[in-house]
Amino acid sequence: MVEGGSGEGKPNRLSATVENLSERFYFAEQNRNFTSQYCHIYNARLKAMRNFLLEAARRNWGDTVNYCKLMELKTGVTSCIIGTLFKRMSARPNILQEISDEHNLIPLPPRTKYADDSDELVAEDETQRISLTGNISVEKSVTGIIVALLGKELDGGKFYVTDMTTAGLRNQIPRPVINDDKYVCVVSGLNLGNSNQTFLAMQLFIDFISGRLTEGQEDQQLCSQIVKVVIAGNSIGQQDGNNNGAFKTNSGKYSSRSSVNTLEGVKALDEILVQLCVRNKLQ
Repeated sequence: MVEGGSGEGKPNRLSATVENLSERFYFAEQNRNFTSQYCHIYNARLKAMRNFLLEAARRNWGDTVNYCKLMELKTGVTSCIIGTLFKRMSARPNILQEISDEHNLIPLPPRTKYADDSDELVAEDETQRISLTGNISVEKSVTGIIVALLGKELDGGKFYVTDMTTAGLRNQIPRPVINDDKYVCVVSGLNLGNSNQTFLAMQLFIDFISGRLTEGQEDQQLCSQIVKVVIAGNSIGQQDGNNNGAFKTNSGKYSSRSSVNTLEGVKALDEILVQLCVRNKLQ
């Protein structure tokens, strides 16, 4: 698979065609409307998923359970509700923090994570919402998941969950069989331009993709089967108060003193792209 001997030449790289199917998610500029909220999207998803969730719920809990909407719940009666999970997170980013930064007010302390012990879950449907408690993990749940919940409403107005189910996976769309294995390499967190960045690991990565660090026929074949490289983000390093005098404000905006490091990071990224795309004929 490698021309010029083991570990010395370039791999005879396989090719793959890519069809961009994302156009249907684009909005024409004249049709963009940023004043609308997301509630109608969640309602449409809930309406489309309701029948699938009812089927899954009946398979798990039978037909004797009271299946109802939130507005039809009765206190103390075991019922099944279907709704969208919403996770209340007190520590998530807040627009008030950015406003305080812009007006030189006392900034909120920066956080390393947004999860907190005070987080709670809420289920909502087309009619109303209700807080959840009981046998449901707040840490493992995220906003937007549509679920069927089995439990009963408590006197305090919360819904005590005893069991939960999802719609499961639908029948998969048949795909053509690929005779030769082809791989897409996904990388992120390059952090180019950061004062702590070492280019050795990046150069080793490029040399491996290029087939110059392979050992044996198996590694050479693997390199030749990498047809695409996706750089998934965090390519330019973030500067903070401990790096060359550059600092970052609480709003996430960088001072002008970090522009030099950012420029160096962009130049380094450009050189990496040249090596990957031009010299190795990768996309």
